[in-house]
Amino acid sequence: MPAADTLLHLDLPGQILRRAAFVVAVGVAALLGLGLLSMRDDVADELEGAKAVAGLVERLSTLSLQEDAQAERALTQWAAEGPLRHLSVRVLDASGRLILQAGPRAGDLDLA
Repeated sequence: MPAADTLLHLDLPGQILRRAAFVVAVGVAALLGLGLLSMRDDVADELEGAKAVAGLVERLSTLSLQEDAQAERALTQWAAEGPLRHLSVRVLDASGRLILQAGPRAGDLDLA
């Protein structure tokens, strides 16, 4: 019987290594999947921010064609839609009077 015991003893490290490799493969696959999900959310957030900036630029480019009261209403309406993620906006009239000041939400500047 010592021969069977020796074979079992020699096969044990191989079994342990195969199981450890399986655990590592599952862990890497899980991390990859979670990373892809996180990346998808980040890309969606950045796309939303880019669309908001594009909308602001579009509105600002047409303000000079509008009457002052109408331009102020348009800016107020834009500000009510929600602030930009990482951008502060100040709009002044020709005399230097502040018409609109909008900044990012408090949680948007957290880098952690």
